[in-house]
Amino acid sequence: MVTFSGTLTGSDQLGTTTPGTGLVFNSGVTTVGGTTAQVVNNGSVSGGAGTSGTNGGIGVTLTNVVTFVNNGTVNGGTGTNGTLTGAAAAGVSISGAGATVINDTTGTIQGGNTHGGYAGAGIYVTGTATKPGSVVNYGTIRGGSDLTGVGTGNFAIRSRGAGISITNYGTLEGGNGSAAIGPDINSSWTVSVVNAGTIRAGAGSTTAILFSNNVGSASTLELQAGSQIIGNVIAGTLSTGDTLRLGGNSSAVLNGVIGDTGQYQNFDIFEKTGNSTWALTADNTATQAWTISQGTLQIGNGGTTGSILGNVTNNATLAFDRSDVSTFAGTISGSGAVKQIGSGTTKLTGANTYGGGTTISAGVLSVSADDNLGDTAGGLTFNGGTLQTTSAFTSGRNVTLTGNGTFQTDANLDLTGTISGAGLFTKTGADTLTLSGNNSYTGGTRILGGTLEAEGGNAIGDQSAVIAQAGVFRVLGNETIGTLSGDAGTVELVGNLTTSTNFANTTALFYGGITGAGGFVKTGAYRQVLAGNNSYQGATQILGGTLFAVGAGIDSIPDASAVTVAGGATLSLVRPPISSIFTGIDSDDETIGSLSGAGNVNLGDRKLTIGGDASTAFSGSISGTGGSLAKLGSGTLTLSGTNTYTGATTVDAGVLRVNGSLGNTAVGVNSSGTLSGVGTIAGPVTVDGTVAPGNSPGTLTVGSLTLNAGAKLDYELGIPGTIGNGVNDLIEVNGDLTLDGTLNITDVGGFGPGVYRLINYGGALTDNGLQFGTTPVAASDLFIQTAINGQVNLISAAGATLSFWDGGNAGLHDNGLIDGGDGVWAAANRNWTEADGEINGPWGQDFAVFGGRAGTVTVDNSAGTVGFTGMQFMTDGYVINGGTLTTNTAATMIKTDAGVTAQSPRRSPGAAVW
Repeated sequence: MVTFSGTLTGSDQLGTTTPGTGLVFNSGVTTVGGTTAQVVNNGSVSGGAGTSGTNGGIGVTLTNVVTFVNNGTVNGGTGTNGTLTGAAAAGVSISGAGATVINDTTGTIQGGNTHGGYAGAGIYVTGTATKPGSVVNYGTIRGGSDLTGVGTGNFAIRSRGAGISITNYGTLEGGNGSAAIGPDINSSWTVSVVNAGTIRAGAGSTTAILFSNNVGSASTLELQAGSQIIGNVIAGTLSTGDTLRLGGNSSAVLNGVIGDTGQYQNFDIFEKTGNSTWALTADNTATQAWTISQGTLQIGNGGTTGSILGNVTNNATLAFDRSDVSTFAGTISGSGAVKQIGSGTTKLTGANTYGGGTTISAGVLSVSADDNLGDTAGGLTFNGGTLQTTSAFTSGRNVTLTGNGTFQTDANLDLTGTISGAGLFTKTGADTLTLSGNNSYTGGTRILGGTLEAEGGNAIGDQSAVIAQAGVFRVLGNETIGTLSGDAGTVELVGNLTTSTNFANTTALFYGGITGAGGFVKTGAYRQVLAGNNSYQGATQILGGTLFAVGAGIDSIPDASAVTVAGGATLSLVRPPISSIFTGIDSDDETIGSLSGAGNVNLGDRKLTIGGDASTAFSGSISGTGGSLAKLGSGTLTLSGTNTYTGATTVDAGVLRVNGSLGNTAVGVNSSGTLSGVGTIAGPVTVDGTVAPGNSPGTLTVGSLTLNAGAKLDYELGIPGTIGNGVNDLIEVNGDLTLDGTLNITDVGGFGPGVYRLINYGGALTDNGLQFGTTPVAASDLFIQTAINGQVNLISAAGATLSFWDGGNAGLHDNGLIDGGDGVWAAANRNWTEADGEINGPWGQDFAVFGGRAGTVTVDNSAGTVGFTGMQFMTDGYVINGGTLTTNTAATMIKTDAGVTAQSPRRSPGAAVW
């Protein structure tokens, strides 16, 4: 290695001696040859100066495999009026095979200037095809200039060799009127230029790099980050292999136009290599194809410019980043991916086959066919942005919602692939998007226009919230979603729609309408609010959480919908008491087709009307201060739970069967309605229709009972003497009783002579009479007894005459009451009366009935034998003693009502003790 740190100048012209030549360093420094030689210049080296008519000398000449490292200054010699002569006046001349120049950051190489003559190149290269020369520049290399401004300067690097390699990180600058890099005259040179620095055309020149224009030449320009080319790059028009390559591992922007009249002219091949991103911001006119081998080729950089016209072989990434509407009509092939990252709209119109998938992160990617998006296997990924469809097609590609994604269907789109991920799925556009894949995305579904069809049962992720802001959400099969919300959308149910979110603190509000033949099913612990006018024909099932049916003057639940409220779930007619988003939503009355289940219904102060002809059972609880319940339709509604609402209960039609309890509600049974059951009603009951106590048969308990003239009492009665207890129907009235209407009796087995308790009451009696309707025996053998305080009894005397014990207190006789109590049972005493208690008389030797107040009855045969055909004890505690009782029939029946005990130490002849 030779290191030079001083100053060395080649000899000037002297007489006829050529400047800078001679035996003694006549080219500025001794020529160094060999295979491993290295020369380092830390000083200043200059070629000799020429005089009139001659060129200057060369600063440094390198031959063969030698490396010259310049940290100082190298100048070609100056000259005057010389003619063009190869390497004359060059700063550095490379000849032979494999010489290398490394011009470091502090180095400057300057071609020789001239005064109206030939100027030298900064570096002149003559290499060979097998071992071309190379230049690596970190500093500054300039071509010489004509200082008079009349002639033309030279290139910073000029070559006539094959395959020279130039790598520039510094500055290359042509002399005046000259390019920075160019060929020797008529040279079929090839050059490989890698630029990450500045390449500048000389003053007065528009060309920064000039490639050979000979047939067979094939040069390459690779731009890397930091590249700044001031002036045009002219490739050959006759050559067919000139390549423009965008490379390196750091990202950059190319602003120059690529095309026959642009900054980068006549290139045949375009390549993207390296792991960098290169953005093209010019509207390029070259029609040749691009090949992307590594990194990203980006069309545009966020503005309104940037385009290419040729096809693309994409084995890495092709990205589009513009803010306006642009079209790429070329064909994209290869294994790489396409990305839409700009805020504008990119239209892909080619029949593309690229296999790396498509990612939309911003703006709009517009397509008219599925193959615009490449191979189906590549899939579609959203990280924001919109896919627009402008013609109808079907796509089987999978969709991944890494971020939010929008489908703008300006023509119908059928997606049969799967959709996964955590992003929000948004539907816009006027036409229909059909989802029929097995989808699992969880980020929600928003409908802003057109129609979104869910087909196949798994089209929407089961935990995906649907936000129907506008347009139509059409459910073609039974579909499960997370929640349903939105301001103005429509849901069309061909199948059932199930909501399933299990977060109790989540509330979903839907103002839109739900239509169609399907039903609505709510599961999960969340709160669902229906505040729109709904007309769907299927059932409403509330299997978890709370469904709020609210909204003034609308049908939140369709009038004919069968409603099921499962255990632990709630139907509420009360506006949710949370958040300002519910301002303006009013609670209102609601009509449904039927009610079943075991959950809760909160009426608030609203009215729930249950219509329909189906018979259902509800074992849950109905609550609400001021809330009311109305029963319509021919079906039977059975309430078997504890109900606490305080408003009115109206039975307009069908049957309301209360097997549980109603709170302090006023029950009105209208002419077409029926009240039945074995439960308890704490409030008053007014009947213009039918009361049918029991469940074939049984006891119904009410607060007070008013039977109007048109009322009907439908009783099922069996064996007399049993008060209720599942044998005979009974009404227990805790308060006042108004008796009126018609009694219809059905014999359920064993109906016969005796006393049947119809009603017990604890308050005052208003007796307007009770007529007989349908009866198992002649009405003439029946009698309604109200003479015993607190009791309404049916007396059946068919085949028997009944006498009622009225006690021995003569002051209470003939008073229209059956008082009972102590007394003597003798043949002649007036201690007996008929069912109405109006007239007392002697014992008639017939059927004895003991009611009223319990007492001790002493049998006295002194006035004649006391005989009887049967006995019934209606009151607990009677004691029969004294003389002998004689049976008047071969089979004598003695009955005690339920809960009644009677005592007697007597026996009749041949009879058992009773």
